[in-house]
Amino acid sequence: MSSIKESENLNKQGLFIAGNIRSGTTILWRALNTFPDVCMLYEPLLFENANVPDFTQWYRERIQSYNMGNHKGTYPPAPRIDGENSAFNSLKRMAEVYRYVGEKLVFQTSKNHKLNAFIPFHKKHFPDSHYFFIVRHPVETIWSIYQRWPDSEIGLGYQFWLWSLKVMLKAMVVFPNAYMIIFEKLTKQTPQTAADILGISLQMPHDMIRRKSRNTNLATMSLPEPIQAHAKAGELCTE
Repeated sequence: MSSIKESENLNKQGLFIAGNIRSGTTILWRALNTFPDVCMLYEPLLFENANVPDFTQWYRERIQSYNMGNHKGTYPPAPRIDGENSAFNSLKRMAEVYRYVGEKLVFQTSKNHKLNAFIPFHKKHFPDSHYFFIVRHPVETIWSIYQRWPDSEIGLGYQFWLWSLKVMLKAMVVFPNAYMIIFEKLTKQTPQTAADILGISLQMPHDMIRRKSRNTNLATMSLPEPIQAHAKAGELCTE
């Protein structure tokens, strides 16, 4: 089982990106992972899975299921000896090489009954870590989800957007090094600002964050009928 002692040395080296699904977390994860001082894993959801047996093998299989290929942060270091393959030991090994380690994660509708564990877990193990939360307009978020998964339950998506926002706002109060990013204001300057906060040097390709990365469906396209039926609820969410 994990303990506070396992993560106490990781506390100030922790770095986490979080947001609702389809809100730009992957864009920021890729940008920050280009920094030589940073290595974040891709969605192991540590607050749920830190205690899985043989974390190293479990994570490799999880990444393979995403068909992502090999990228920085998609593979954990191998354990030195048997029995050192927990999530915390993987982060410790990473922390020997990188100044900041952690993960990017998304709050998914199918996981809403478990999100209550996010703040207690991080408050116990990573209270002084850095957090970047991304919020996207609810209609844009649901539209993006619908485009990717047309069978998604739209009404539930709005409910979960609100629930996720509540978690992120509470986290902003709980964690002293937490920052909120508005997806629609995401620019090439955003990673530089994050780098300044972290005190690290920026080494990111100039065109990594482009305007088309910030979907502007509301300004350029008509809402499809299934989204229109719930658009008013989405506007109310922003109020």
